[in-house]
Amino acid sequence: MSLRETLEKKQGMVMGVCGGVIGLAVLWIGWSLLSGGKNTGPAVLQAYYTIDDGKNYFPDADFPNKISPFTKEGKPAYKVFVWTCDGGKTKIVSGLQRFVPVAQAKLQEAIAKKDDEMIAQIENDARAYEYKAPNTGDDPKNWIKGTDTKTAKLIEPNCPNGGMLEAVTPQ
Repeated sequence: MSLRETLEKKQGMVMGVCGGVIGLAVLWIGWSLLSGGKNTGPAVLQAYYTIDDGKNYFPDADFPNKISPFTKEGKPAYKVFVWTCDGGKTKIVSGLQRFVPVAQAKLQEAIAKKDDEMIAQIENDARAYEYKAPNTGDDPKNWIKGTDTKTAKLIEPNCPNGGMLEAVTPQ
């Protein structure tokens, strides 16, 4: 049996493995971009959050005490990915991110124990996250798993008109 035939027969497994690898690569790239290329710890230390589905966003320096989603002004606050394609003149929110409940609980426990290795494992696991496009409403069906290949464009979009994509992080 040729490689092509084997791959065709096991398309589901091939897609799953490829999706997982792509998801992990995108998370690693996002982490690298958001940390400014320096070893400053997890990217989530420098992040923006939203309570209005990405219409507005705010920095929250109180992480790691707050894990997305957390409550602010009585509403869930989600991490957002903010980008610019024109040197900062305009900013784009490409997607919202939250931890799945199981990962959120494990992360809170690891933070309480000051277990940096466990924190890193959870933060680097694509299965720990869900993503959605901004301004799509509160329907739970809008959230997609971190291992889904569709997350790539929510985490790191393409610039219109071929501009250079730059992450925008809190100062």
